[in-house]
Amino acid sequence: MAIIATSLPPVWSAHAHVGFFGTFKGEEKVNIKLEAEDPEGGTLTFALVAGNLPPGITLNGTTGLVVGVVPDVTRSYSFTIRALDFHNKYADAVFKMETLKFDHCSTSPCLHNGECTDTTGGFTCNCTTDYGGQKCEHVCLNNAVSIQSRSVIPDAQMTAYLTSSTYLASNGRYGASGYGWCGTSTNSWLQVDLGNMTTIYKVTTQGYYRTQYTSSYTLSYSTDGNTFHKVNDTNGNEHTFSANTAVLTYTLPTPTVARFIRFHPKSFIRLPCLKVELYGCRVYHISE
Repeated sequence: MAIIATSLPPVWSAHAHVGFFGTFKGEEKVNIKLEAEDPEGGTLTFALVAGNLPPGITLNGTTGLVVGVVPDVTRSYSFTIRALDFHNKYADAVFKMETLKFDHCSTSPCLHNGECTDTTGGFTCNCTTDYGGQKCEHVCLNNAVSIQSRSVIPDAQMTAYLTSSTYLASNGRYGASGYGWCGTSTNSWLQVDLGNMTTIYKVTTQGYYRTQYTSSYTLSYSTDGNTFHKVNDTNGNEHTFSANTAVLTYTLPTPTVARFIRFHPKSFIRLPCLKVELYGCRVYHISE
């Protein structure tokens, strides 16, 4: 009992008039060791007893480490941490952390004259016409959406109607071996789900064998997978694209925003077979 009676409370290290810690920029990583000592040389534990730490910041009561990532907001946080020794003697200290929102547009991340908008945790770029990507880094006319890559467009995102049992929709990728996808009639279609809203500028088709190929086709598009619209020419009439066994690339009459694109064979030799690729840029919104 005599030891407890003479035990002294913990002692905090000196700090500035605004409290401990100071000012931090949003998204900055912190790893701060609390500086308090037990006059008897014992081990201290720590606890938050008033106020709140900034979101994303935590206190380890055993090690006395304050760690985490500073929130991307401009705000002041005041809180009280208690240092406690083995004899339940304690000392409280008031802390203050000021956080400053980081301006993600300060480094001008948007290319090709794209307009930058700072957001919590990042930024978005409003790209000028014909450019796209998160930083407007892509020239949309030449940017393949990579249908040929299963990691970009999985098999489940390629579907078809009235398909020949041998030549499935998933075979209709540009550059694939064999015939590609083959339908059964002019009522057949091949559909690509791009996975997100994309502005389409250009289309490529490829045939395979001179006695079995599509010779012309039309396109339709949809934003929801339910309602489809025809791709029309500049006069408002349905636009027909030519195809054969060669690789043929066409620019759409007007760039088209869609998530779903359908290829509709209109004429063919023996079976309407196709391999396809599209060119364009994903549409990024402020909310993303």
